[in-house]
Amino acid sequence: MGDLKRILSKPGFNPEDYVSNISSEDGEDKLLETKQNVQILADETAQALKKNVYKNYSQFIETAKEISVHTILHYISSLSYQWISHCGNLTYRLKAYPYTKARIDHRIKQLTEGLMSELQVTPERSLRGGPRAARRAVTQLIRLGKSAQACELFLNNRSAIIKYNIRQLKFEGSTTLYIKRLCTGFFSSLAETGKEFMKAFPQNYGCYSAIVVWSHQELKIFVDMFKRQVFGGKSNLSIIAECVMLARQHCQELHSIGLDLSFTLDLFINDDIKRVIQETKDHIIEGVKYRAADDLWRPMNHLSKTACDRFIEDMQLLGFSQMSTCVYDDCFVNLTINTVQFTKTTLIFVDDTLKMYTPDLGVFINNAIADIFKAHILHIQNSLKRAKFAKDQTFIMKNAQFILEEFLGIAETFYRDKDIVFPKELISVNNEFRRLKTLAKSLS
Repeated sequence: MGDLKRILSKPGFNPEDYVSNISSEDGEDKLLETKQNVQILADETAQALKKNVYKNYSQFIETAKEISVHTILHYISSLSYQWISHCGNLTYRLKAYPYTKARIDHRIKQLTEGLMSELQVTPERSLRGGPRAARRAVTQLIRLGKSAQACELFLNNRSAIIKYNIRQLKFEGSTTLYIKRLCTGFFSSLAETGKEFMKAFPQNYGCYSAIVVWSHQELKIFVDMFKRQVFGGKSNLSIIAECVMLARQHCQELHSIGLDLSFTLDLFINDDIKRVIQETKDHIIEGVKYRAADDLWRPMNHLSKTACDRFIEDMQLLGFSQMSTCVYDDCFVNLTINTVQFTKTTLIFVDDTLKMYTPDLGVFINNAIADIFKAHILHIQNSLKRAKFAKDQTFIMKNAQFILEEFLGIAETFYRDKDIVFPKELISVNNEFRRLKTLAKSLS
């Protein structure tokens, strides 16, 4: 109370400046407290004035001859005029404050609604702008204390833009080309959103969890579209493998903004990958059984040296650099058509499955490859036991050696090139050659 008296007694006291300083520095509670103190001070001043009149009544009588009572009262009143005047002005300003605050709150509400409308998605508004277009509105909403609403509207705005951009993609040409465009558009938008989000919400760490949740939701929408185009059509395993590689490569680009969705992406598509691998494996094994029924164990005859040379070049492109050692009489090859067909088909299967390899899929892929080899080994074993092919055992074993040593050697380089340990499932397949040699000796 003493401080308030000193402030009111200062020359040039301005009630408006005083109220403004309190409201900006101390807030509404301090204003209300000051208002109460000013009212108390005004009442005390009025009471003190009355007491002074009655206390000095005798002196007033003695001087009444020279000065009228009215004059004395006017003089005494003037002593407190400054305080009473200041108190009245200050009380008036404080009483007006709630109305001023209500008007300010109303203006803040209008501004907030306007900024929020800028971020809302409507049919008549263009969706071609990037995340930077929303930065101004987001910044202003954060300054108004509406960071949660700004975060939600910003991410909703980006969802609508990503959806719009994806809809503009037209399925033209191959599935691989479409998926490449889809991945480029989606993951680049996701990365751009992440960078702009960190600029727009630099100190709002509570909002960072929101973009992580949002990214997972957007990835789920992307994967649904990806699966319809890749796994829902008639694409073969090679095309599917290329598309999966593209999606994973683009997903890894999000690491640059500290966002890792690779595990989530694999979680969404692993079941479909297993399904197509299983279906392809079953198809290959059915082919092995079908060709086994017609296999007469005869060398390939290309009829001309030119055709044979072309075959050798094709096999060398697959990694079989020593194929020329299998050639005799210019156009004959010491392999059956069945062996060559099995080699090409299975080699493509190995390459495709390893493109989609992850630690979670490792055992499944290794077992699938091993099952295909075991199906052909069973065909070789049955042929060795048949009396019909008793004279062809040496030729049969040459084919077995090519598959279980040379072909598996190429498969091992595929694993090594991708920094994958050659699995025990295929090591056990390689050991089957010794068992077949023992069987052939026992039957000869």
